[in-house]
Amino acid sequence: QFASYMAMVLPMGLGYLWGQLLQADQGDRMAGWGWRERLVAVVGARHGWLLLLALALVNMAAVLIFTASRGAIAGFLSALLFFTLLVAWSRRGGRHLALLGLMLAFCVLAYALWLGIDHVWQRFLEIDDGVSGRTAIWSGTLELIDKFPLLGTGLGTYMHGVRRYNVALGETGHAHNEYLQLLAEAGPGGLLLVVGGLGWFCWRTLQHWFSRHDPEVLGVVLGGLSSVLATGIHSIVDPNFHVPANAFLFSVILALTCVAVHLRQHQGQSVVVFRTSELRLPRPLRLAMHPLALALTLA
Repeated sequence: QFASYMAMVLPMGLGYLWGQLLQADQGDRMAGWGWRERLVAVVGARHGWLLLLALALVNMAAVLIFTASRGAIAGFLSALLFFTLLVAWSRRGGRHLALLGLMLAFCVLAYALWLGIDHVWQRFLEIDDGVSGRTAIWSGTLELIDKFPLLGTGLGTYMHGVRRYNVALGETGHAHNEYLQLLAEAGPGGLLLVVGGLGWFCWRTLQHWFSRHDPEVLGVVLGGLSSVLATGIHSIVDPNFHVPANAFLFSVILALTCVAVHLRQHQGQSVVVFRTSELRLPRPLRLAMHPLALALTLA
């Protein structure tokens, strides 16, 4: 779960750094400068804190490698690919990202090789390690889902349901797959609300992202979307959201992303502007909503 925490933080830091480099480029008009002048401007007194941020990202990336968490590393690399593709597709700051990526990758690789990555390499070579155990847990979870196909067993009751209906799994507290566990506890409706809601949020945020031009907003929002992707992939094999720190950080990232993508400058001040719409329902349907909500809550 610590690896998942790092996989969420890293894309946010990378996006923020990329946005700051874009902003510095626009503010200093470095378009016609050579690489030496650009390097001096970035590490100089005015933007020297960006170098500190880059060193922090190198350290966190090395830490992620040494956790030897295959799920977290795969999630972060997928998020990094997503980040790169979107930057290339939008045609904004591709040169900055390429230079930044090469520099950070070289530093991370040199740092990791200096410390020694033998145990990490061995961990990745152990293909069957942990897979058989997870397969058995997933199979037992599917059996539990089959017994409660509509509403699930109830949130927070997975461990008790597994003990009662699948004794072979023993004291398993988590399904090692957040989607299967949510399906077992909340049913198809709960899974659709959470996964569908997150998917809709990311899609709408991505649509807004393509229409924005503020470098800082572009970096923060793209970093937030990449963090969501990294966590979503890692959650296929680990119960990340059952650790309160990870769930809290994920909520903060969603909030930052939502606020940043709607941030506008109005009369020299930053304001958050949301577009709202009103849905008018017929009176009989409005009256039926309250008893329906009560019935669903009791169910």
